[in-house]
Amino acid sequence: MKLLLSSKAFGNSVITGKILEELKMDVQKIRVLFIPTALSGTYPPDKYVNELLISGLNKDNIIIFDEKNPKEYCNLNIDIIYVCGGNTFTLVKLIKECGFAVEILEYLRKDVVYIGRSAGTHLATKNIEHVLSFDENEIGLENYDAIGLFDGIIFCHYNESREKYYYEAIKNPKFNVYKITDEEMIVYDNGHISIL
Repeated sequence: MKLLLSSKAFGNSVITGKILEELKMDVQKIRVLFIPTALSGTYPPDKYVNELLISGLNKDNIIIFDEKNPKEYCNLNIDIIYVCGGNTFTLVKLIKECGFAVEILEYLRKDVVYIGRSAGTHLATKNIEHVLSFDENEIGLENYDAIGLFDGIIFCHYNESREKYYYEAIKNPKFNVYKITDEEMIVYDNGHISIL
């Protein structure tokens, strides 16, 4: 199982380069299931799709997920699942409610790579309660467990303003705690963790 967890993903040229290096594939041939669920009810995912196109991906190889019809996105012939940013709580609630968390795991068992961006990174972790400090729980989520692909929690967009929350979290032995700036990425590759 391979996870590439970042704050900005294809929205940052430094991270885009790192992602493409990790994928080791012809960018024009990469088939992606793009999950914009964290944007649900806010605005269309066009900005994120344009970033994929600017990064060299082929428009015909981008499938846009709709949480209202999750069964349509099972057993696809894809290389990556790209889960974008937006509201973390909306993302976790809707992905769990529509049952697609199980399908994500199935894809990862078939060597599909998971790429997370901000909320998409948080979705892959154990828990998102720490995100309450800087993201609004606008959907009224009560269970803060995420889908648990990554053993720990992550502070995305790490900078001085998030420092105190990070240090509060590392005092709590409940979870492994990580932090990444907008130009860093956590690579989880079959149990091995590195920060690039």
